[in-house]
Amino acid sequence: MDVLEKRKIQDCLGLPTGWKREEVIRKSGLSAGKTDIYYFSPCGRKFRSKPQLARFLGDSFDLSAFDFRSGKQLSVGARKSKRLKNIQYDYSRGLKQDASLVLPIRQTASIFKQPVTLKTNHAQNRIKADPKQDAKDVPKQVRYPDRSKMNVRQLAKCS
Repeated sequence: MDVLEKRKIQDCLGLPTGWKREEVIRKSGLSAGKTDIYYFSPCGRKFRSKPQLARFLGDSFDLSAFDFRSGKQLSVGARKSKRLKNIQYDYSRGLKQDASLVLPIRQTASIFKQPVTLKTNHAQNRIKADPKQDAKDVPKQVRYPDRSKMNVRQLAKCS
């Protein structure tokens, strides 16, 4: 199929006169068969999303009832989706933060802010030495017998 067969350009009835709507069907990749919608202003500028349209048009045109995918104005009572009912979206600024959507902040207690008292006079706080630990030999590094007998000059020759 030719690329021109995959594109449909038509006048957009949901926007002011002179606006064009282009529907492009993706040919390849994982999303083959999906459609991309683009709008062209009368001056030829391309728009890929509803927020871009809202920023360009500003307050001159109300896009609250405009469906970007179909290019038509929705009726006043109809909603696009139930999940979009509670979300307030201002296309010129982005999504408004709801108090319930704010991530929690991790709170950690600082040990340095608390006063520290040291008591050493009590008998129960005294540390008793463990005689078993003193009797153990400290582990020693295993060495080659000849190497421990070498002097500094001989070690320099080896390396």
